[in-house]
Amino acid sequence: MDAHHHTARSAPGSGMGQVADTLLHMGPRRGLLLATTLAVVLSLALTLAAHAIAGNLPDLTALLIAALAPLIAVPMCFAPFMRLLQALEAMRLDLARLAQIDETTHAFNRRFFLQMAQREFDRARRYGHPLAVVMIEIADFAAILSRHGHNAGDASLRRLAGIALGGTRTLDVVARLEGARFALLLPETDAKAAAQVALRLAHELVSEPIQWAGGELVADARTGFAAIEAEDEALDTLLRRAERMQRAG
Repeated sequence: MDAHHHTARSAPGSGMGQVADTLLHMGPRRGLLLATTLAVVLSLALTLAAHAIAGNLPDLTALLIAALAPLIAVPMCFAPFMRLLQALEAMRLDLARLAQIDETTHAFNRRFFLQMAQREFDRARRYGHPLAVVMIEIADFAAILSRHGHNAGDASLRRLAGIALGGTRTLDVVARLEGARFALLLPETDAKAAAQVALRLAHELVSEPIQWAGGELVADARTGFAAIEAEDEALDTLLRRAERMQRAG
């Protein structure tokens, strides 16, 4: 999805990159079987070719050595190689995940949200499906920072993110756009349902104090929402309507 997908592997389309992807997809056992089989075939082919060049036929001992040597050598070399590939793949996936996540709240970040929002917007327009966006922001966040400090501000952000992540479906996308403003991408959702989501999240945020190391505080939220309309030709149009409602509130 992003440039970080090239981390820990050869460039897409390269021979080594394709081999690594194939082995990881096959799994250790099937990969070992394939590698051993290919090595045995290659070893036998080279043995026959060498004897053909020398002008004689290989005896049974030479063929046995050619077949058995890969059966011993390949498993010894293959296991460390697969462990290395799996470790590199795990690192790549971690980097990909971190590049999509906001460090403070563990919600998605703005870049990932916009990518997913564009994809869902195009799909909704193509097939005539409903799509909605909810904007929610901690009210007077600057005052919280000024009065209580950044620890309290971070606790407020994490609380709002937790409420949004816990109160949405797996197909929804919850992202921190900037500052104390979050966006929720809600596929297959109309304006009425989006309004209910926005109201529920704001009510849950204010319903109980936010605990932090220095005490507790109560935070309120400003919300806005918008659903895709037939005349919407660009994602920005949908996002701006939700932002205007949120700022007006």
